[in-house]
Amino acid sequence: MNVDSWKKLLKKDQEENGKPTFILLMLKSAEEKFYSKLKKYITNELGTVSQFVKKRTFTGKNPLSCASKLLIQISCKIGKAPWEMKRENYSYFKGKKVMYGALSISKGKGGQSLAFVGTTNDKLSQVYSDSKFGITQKEEIAKADFEKIFMEWAKNYYFNTGKTCPDCIIVYREGLSDQQIKTQLPK
Repeated sequence: MNVDSWKKLLKKDQEENGKPTFILLMLKSAEEKFYSKLKKYITNELGTVSQFVKKRTFTGKNPLSCASKLLIQISCKIGKAPWEMKRENYSYFKGKKVMYGALSISKGKGGQSLAFVGTTNDKLSQVYSDSKFGITQKEEIAKADFEKIFMEWAKNYYFNTGKTCPDCIIVYREGLSDQQIKTQLPK
């Protein structure tokens, strides 16, 4: 099949059966080159969440492991939580509202990028994430970048928890020594 054949097939199915909740496409090796065009079509024109799978993924050594990971990805894409943490096992956090977040700066082909993910509900099963590309200093996060990310994260937590504030906020910063921690987060 070519890209146009896939598009016609998907459009016809939607006309006959209505808009799907989710589209899962398994592509043969020869069809993998169609990924970006099909992903764009399904997302922008059909307005549907999708997951693509390479057929060869399920012909390897661990097809059950691949299937398990695929189901977790699909679950997340349709808004379900893949897991939740029970804090009752940790006496310090028992009964407390906690926001967990993590920051990382990494170097790629296009330069440095800052990535953040943080929990936005009390079950720790929903997250807010953000990223910024074009970071100039690997070891230091600009105050304006940190404040923007942190405030959006806090707003998400506040509204997701019925307009409540956390009792504790924990932010992890990947890749720092004990001495660097004191200088990295904005004061």
